Amino acid sequence: MWWLTFSSALTLLIVGALIQCAKQASQKKEKKMALDNFILRAPLSFPILFLIISLVFAFFLIASMTFMHNETSTLSVYLLFGGFSAVPLLFALCLLWEKVTVEQEKITVRRPFRRTQVYYFPDITSVKQTSLNSRVEQGFKVYAGKTMIFSFSNLYIGYRLMYKRLLTNQLIYPPT
Repeated sequence: MWWLTFSSALTLLIVGALIQCAKQASQKKEKKMALDNFILRAPLSFPILFLIISLVFAFFLIASMTFMHNETSTLSVYLLFGGFSAVPLLFALCLLWEKVTVEQEKITVRRPFRRTQVYYFPDITSVKQTSLNSRVEQGFKVYAGKTMIFSFSNLYIGYRLMYKRLLTNQLIYPPT
């Protein structure tokens, strides 16, 4: 049971580190809200939420199986606990590694184990002025359709970038 205590402490340490990173990222974003050049990290609320849910679920499963005094069932639940904890943890680490740099003319997306992608902004005068919702939908479809297939984290990043650039009256388009 010592390794269960160790893994729980390690999990709490990792969750605390993720929360601290989220706080630092939000503070930096607030300080640079008026600037065009800034580093935007992916939101950490979803991986932290998945991690907490999986840990709570695994805890109740382990507790219920331990009271049954069945070693085989307890071992299978321990394995299940490891599986439930590993997936959101890897997801959180991937989000921490993924950096999106927004500059005045372009977006640079750096992802782990993948090549760096660069996207450019058009001149706002060449974009038809429409309502805010349709501009979000139009730009988001273009950005998501090119770069975000089967990737929930990238989808969320694209939405955050679209919202951020709309604050400065610009749309995001990939290079043609």
